[in-house]
Amino acid sequence: MLETFGFWQTEDYVPPPVVDGIVPKNQWGNLELYEPIMLPLGTVHLNNEFESIGKIAKKLKIDYAPAMVGWDIHHGWNHPMIDGIIVCEEYKDTLIAAWDEEQIMMEEKQIADRERRALTNWKMMVKGLFLRQRLKKVFDLQEPPAKINKTGAESSQETATDVQMSWPRNRQPENQTKFTVEEI
Repeated sequence: MLETFGFWQTEDYVPPPVVDGIVPKNQWGNLELYEPIMLPLGTVHLNNEFESIGKIAKKLKIDYAPAMVGWDIHHGWNHPMIDGIIVCEEYKDTLIAAWDEEQIMMEEKQIADRERRALTNWKMMVKGLFLRQRLKKVFDLQEPPAKINKTGAESSQETATDVQMSWPRNRQPENQTKFTVEEI
């Protein structure tokens, strides 16, 4: 049997207070934040707009709690939906400044990685060209002249110079007779 109550019989939810800069957590280590009224006094909710801000708070040894905002049913199981973190108000500006610095460092690292990959690709291409040039010199290879179409553009289609050696090789020789169903 479900108990029902009137508004005069209920009280508003009072979240647990913050004590000595430590954010209250439940038994699973997060804070349930289904409604804005559930946010403890003296704390701030930093949502997923600040990606991976929990890692930065952990680096700076600032106490925080993941904010559980609801439940998601996935593959037949209930999973908590985590949306950012909850920290004390006095640490909010410090965390956001550290997050900004981290974003700048990540952008610089991505640029450096892209430049390193570009240099590696250029090195591989130049080495390939040197190898090609050395093989031409050693084996005395000569490239055939480029064929020009009627329009004056170079042709990218190559024709087979030796019909017998071109694909497919499963052709029967021309002098061999082919059998029909009636002969068998």
